[in-house]
Amino acid sequence: MPINRQPTLARNYQAHGFSMIELLVAMVVLAIGLLGMAGLQTAGLSNNQSAYFRSQASIAINDLIDRMRANTEGITSGYYQASFDTDGTVPGNPGCINGASGCNAQQLADYDKYEWAKLFKNMDGSNAYIPLLPGANGQIQYSAATGIYTIIISWDEVTWADTGGKSTQKQSMQVNIAL
Repeated sequence: MPINRQPTLARNYQAHGFSMIELLVAMVVLAIGLLGMAGLQTAGLSNNQSAYFRSQASIAINDLIDRMRANTEGITSGYYQASFDTDGTVPGNPGCINGASGCNAQQLADYDKYEWAKLFKNMDGSNAYIPLLPGANGQIQYSAATGIYTIIISWDEVTWADTGGKSTQKQSMQVNIAL
């Protein structure tokens, strides 16, 4: 028995080049995705740097507060009450820390200010000096009316604009404490 086949209509369409267009569209989508990921990475690094600077400022403020708490006689005698700015006149190292007689309250307060200022600027003239924060400055202020110490640290933070330029902004951290 012969099999009777019906002739099928030949489909006459061309699929040439369709896969090439598909590939180009996929490459454009991939390129946009990779650029987005690069932008997220850059923003993440910038935020991480900002968080690092804030952490360093917090550590420096707490260092000074701990030094002040350890010198209660210096606090009651008022040796920390004069306004102090690391950009201004900083007391020198009294050299009493390793001495046999130790430091009195005034010397210890001066040593605390000296050590704290060393976090922000080169006090020893050393070539190996690395500041804790870029362009940093520390201040101690005291309000006799309230008995509150205000400790302020400010530093320079570089931010990058979308246009590719950079700008420097002054950031600061302030803590008010009664000792």
